[in-house]
Amino acid sequence: MQNLQRRLSLSLLAVAGLQLLSGCSHTLVTTTVQPDGAWTRNIKVSVPRGDKGMPSSSKMEDVFALPTGPAWKVTKGQTDQDVIYTLEQKRAKPGMLQDLVIKGAKKTPILTSKVSVRAIAPGQYEYREVLHWTGDPMQEGPTSAKDTAEAIHLVKVSLPTALATDANAKSIADALSPQIVKVLFGPPSPLITELMTNPDLAGQQIFQRLGKPLDTILQQNLGGQLSTEERLATERKIIENLSDTVQVHTQAGSGMQPTTPGSKNPDSKEQSDNLVALTYRVKLPGKVISSNGEVNDITDEVFWGLYPEAASAGDVELKATCQMGP
Repeated sequence: MQNLQRRLSLSLLAVAGLQLLSGCSHTLVTTTVQPDGAWTRNIKVSVPRGDKGMPSSSKMEDVFALPTGPAWKVTKGQTDQDVIYTLEQKRAKPGMLQDLVIKGAKKTPILTSKVSVRAIAPGQYEYREVLHWTGDPMQEGPTSAKDTAEAIHLVKVSLPTALATDANAKSIADALSPQIVKVLFGPPSPLITELMTNPDLAGQQIFQRLGKPLDTILQQNLGGQLSTEERLATERKIIENLSDTVQVHTQAGSGMQPTTPGSKNPDSKEQSDNLVALTYRVKLPGKVISSNGEVNDITDEVFWGLYPEAASAGDVELKATCQMGP
């Protein structure tokens, strides 16, 4: 368990800590839908310029593959901290578009996106965005091959003796791992960077968010084999065991070195060395009636925050539907 804890905290979170200190690349993607179905796609990407006149460790083309073509209006600017590109395309009617690509440490694509806007009923529009991981499997963290055996053990020791089989533990661990990825990397709001700044609060939030998914997983995998009381007790044990794994525990003298941007550590070959922060936002022409993001009821906007690694456990879907009219 100590190995799993150190790998998660010092490999994944060391990158986050370095980027909190030095600044990270980030992007805001805004989709605005009009009542007639026309829509606008606006992509704003920012890469740090470097500190005190020093060159940045990453260039724009190392982090993003920006869409090209005459349909895109491109504006370039900068602040004291960032180089900024803003791209915008106007679409006359509902449809689909592929645009932003995120690159990883090898400067090859690790994340692609596909967005669609469509009318699904009179007065109703649906926004849907799918983010797809194209990089190698993650070498660190809850979905990596090296942590599978320990994750299964963590679940197995939490199960009632009669149900503590390898098969049960594996099926539960396999279903739980993507949920941990979602909580850490988003959407709708990632906690991995907060783990570096306020690990106690982030730890509580992580286990709060895992509660409902874990309850569903146990019901799906063990069904009527557990009473309600037994299921809740099992969930508490799993959460308690996870708390020693996921929370940040800085261990002096552990002998492990964090993975720094540009390092040759083979365990980080496809993870983004910029920890690119992604924010997606959709502005809809009516009342939001369903979504899997955070809703601003005043502006009828929905937004999501995440990091590319969120899609390493499977495609990430961002979705929102609005209803126009009274």
